[in-house]
Amino acid sequence: MTTFMLLDITGIGSALVMGAIIYWLGGPLAFLMLFLFLVFSDIATISGKLAKTRLGLFESKRSWRNVIANSAVPAVALYLGSWSAFLGGVSAIIADKFSSELGVLGGDPRSIHNLKKVPVGTSGGVTILGFLAGMLGSAIIAWCAIAVGVLAAERAYIFIAVGFAGNVVDSFLGVAEEAGIGNKYSTNMVCSAVGAALGHFWL
Repeated sequence: MTTFMLLDITGIGSALVMGAIIYWLGGPLAFLMLFLFLVFSDIATISGKLAKTRLGLFESKRSWRNVIANSAVPAVALYLGSWSAFLGGVSAIIADKFSSELGVLGGDPRSIHNLKKVPVGTSGGVTILGFLAGMLGSAIIAWCAIAVGVLAAERAYIFIAVGFAGNVVDSFLGVAEEAGIGNKYSTNMVCSAVGAALGHFWL
């Protein structure tokens, strides 16, 4: 899910619907956490905009598919009554967002599958900057969760680890995308589902 300035008309409509669902299922704190995710995701997206545009990697408008891919799993977690799964899902999707948006600025990526160099923007390509950026994204949202009282401070490192794990899974699924299996939307959903599952048991 992204903010309105990066959404097309279908994205705006679905974002309003999903926002209402999140509020209904989890209340104002859940809505706030998703809102903070959106704000920091947009910051990551517009960071290095000129460089991404030159590389042909800047995505200026996103649709309902992006919204659903990033918000469906956290919504289901709330429906099932698991705040831990909700937080885990959010950690994974913010880690993936920071990693993909900032990692492309980190030089030549290597395939997570065989560590061979791949073109910038290749699904499954990773950089050290990308992994560090993903952990930073999770750390930022962990701090927000602690600040609003939905995450104990001593669990922050687990929150970040969950995000990292989801991000790694996302990268491996990116390799499958390059082979014609799945797409970025299915990959994002699995990423958040992995985070939600790990969060449910660990957080």
